[in-house]
Amino acid sequence: MKKFIDFIFNEILWCMPHELAHKMLYRYRMGEKLNLKDPTNINEKIQWLILNEYGEDEGNLTDKVLVKKILAEKGFEKYIIKTINVYNDVNEINIENLPSRFVLKTNNGCGNIIVCRNKELLDMRKTKNILNKALNENFAKKNLEYHYSFIKPKILCEELLDDKSGKNPLDYKFYCFNGYVHCVLVCTDRIDENNKNICFYDTKWKKLDYVKEKYKNDQEISKPENFEEMLTLASKLSVGHKFVRVDLYNIRGKIYFGELTFTPACGMIYNLNSKALDELGAYIKLDKIDGEKNG
Repeated sequence: MKKFIDFIFNEILWCMPHELAHKMLYRYRMGEKLNLKDPTNINEKIQWLILNEYGEDEGNLTDKVLVKKILAEKGFEKYIIKTINVYNDVNEINIENLPSRFVLKTNNGCGNIIVCRNKELLDMRKTKNILNKALNENFAKKNLEYHYSFIKPKILCEELLDDKSGKNPLDYKFYCFNGYVHCVLVCTDRIDENNKNICFYDTKWKKLDYVKEKYKNDQEISKPENFEEMLTLASKLSVGHKFVRVDLYNIRGKIYFGELTFTPACGMIYNLNSKALDELGAYIKLDKIDGEKNG
């Protein structure tokens, strides 16, 4: 029933003036009023950016297929995960032509990642159903993230990154502000987007008190090899963007680019405390609003 209500709610929001729709969605999801006139925390500022600045450029860089080409042209090819194939439709996938291990995902949203460690055990019918649903999902409408409308849905098959642990590798998500890296979010024990433990470290690898108690990971995570190189890469990839989260992997010292995320949790980050939301928000400089304050 909740899924049906959410669907109807989103259909209504999609037909409304954008600013009003965002305020209603924010109130529904977060239980708070959305301040767009004088945004301060990171959620409010991401919402402002979605409404006022994000467009085709952000869409192209969010596209998991196209961003690889863009970064390769800029000289970052050595960090890009090997692409095995790109498909327009699930029926184009021929598992016989794929290696024994691989990853399948769509380029037009988040989640719905198929990690295959042994293709002999893969349920292709279920896999195709998951991917087909993801291909046809209007991600722009679902969360009012309009830059996703510029992405032409495709299926990406790429090399499986294996750190020999038998688990998904650690996710390192760098919070960046126009070339400045403030901190890195580390995801552990990750099963899906809603089932993970997280912690934040600063650029000196000191743990930050940013996470609400129920989502905390209290274990100490070792600083990855070549961490300085990860910082440098994240900084370079964020230049020219008021805010972007740069997602990287580090497999035994080899760094891989994951994706660029301009709207983490669609600008409704729920697992961080108010201190974190305010501190991260302070690093996003909105020219129009900040200029008016200082004028």
